[in-house]
Amino acid sequence: MVKNNLTLKHILLVHEEIINNSRINNYNNLLSEKATKKFYNVELKKQIQQIFRKFKDLQYIISFEDEYSIQSKTNKEIPSFSDGKISDPVGDYVEKNIDYYTWEENLYYTLLELSKKLKYEEAIYLIDSFFEGKSEEQISEKMLICRKTLQKIKKSCLVKIKIEFARKNLL
Repeated sequence: MVKNNLTLKHILLVHEEIINNSRINNYNNLLSEKATKKFYNVELKKQIQQIFRKFKDLQYIISFEDEYSIQSKTNKEIPSFSDGKISDPVGDYVEKNIDYYTWEENLYYTLLELSKKLKYEEAIYLIDSFFEGKSEEQISEKMLICRKTLQKIKKSCLVKIKIEFARKNLL
């Protein structure tokens, strides 16, 4: 996958990419009950929700511009002091923003990769649950399925997210 400069437009439309990718890869299946039992726990959704909350918050913290670049244009060496500590509030601010941007970009591309492994129903669950904040009752009504079927979709989706996020050190 070729990575371009990430813009706010990309971030805001990631849910559409997730749905489109899951439709293209319609041969994907839900994970088996045995697999979900091995990796699923009741705290998993809360852990994943924290990551998505940070993802949403960073949309407002980071300045996403079309021409944004994280490259230094200076060749100056940083002066060293005897205690080895340098107080540089501007540098700290820039470094923190680069870290945020890098994390956001990593999560964005991880979501795109994950979406290629999701069944369409799992993608709907992911979007409605984590991006839209809908309840499980609302999601099951939208999908016209019973809550028991939604639980299978939910567990499969959460485990796939957990595995993909763990691979990328996001969880």
